[in-house]
Amino acid sequence: AAGPYGFILCTEVLEHVADWPAAFANLDALLAPGGRLLLTAPHFYFLHEEPYDFFRPTTHAISYFAGRHHLQIVEVTRLGDAWDVLGTIASACRFEPLDRSWTSRGLAWTLWKMRDFVFRRIAAGAIRRRVRFSGPTYLSNLAILERPR
Repeated sequence: AAGPYGFILCTEVLEHVADWPAAFANLDALLAPGGRLLLTAPHFYFLHEEPYDFFRPTTHAISYFAGRHHLQIVEVTRLGDAWDVLGTIASACRFEPLDRSWTSRGLAWTLWKMRDFVFRRIAAGAIRRRVRFSGPTYLSNLAILERPR
């Protein structure tokens, strides 16, 4: 019975929604004419809130569902770059020896230290200022959608 609203913030939620058509229909219904919706959703991120982690949408998916539910696109932007993706991977992974030998333990420790060194340099921007690392991947989506008047 609440609404309509002039502004809705939906951030880091849609990856946990199994029924996107219903979600976009509800968002459209809750927006006042001329109202805006700001949404974010990860494109690259490790599994979380399992078992309710369903999608990693692209900007194309967001644009498609917005159009299907008569929401006008004000802006759809890809956030982050290959460095951010690499930093996310590095922060979430660890090295563990497969046996108790000194070789396996030493190798796991060395790789962990290398990962930690690289992760800290990525986070601080020290590597990014000196080396371009590009690829067809990005970290997150940001969309601003509007319900027509």
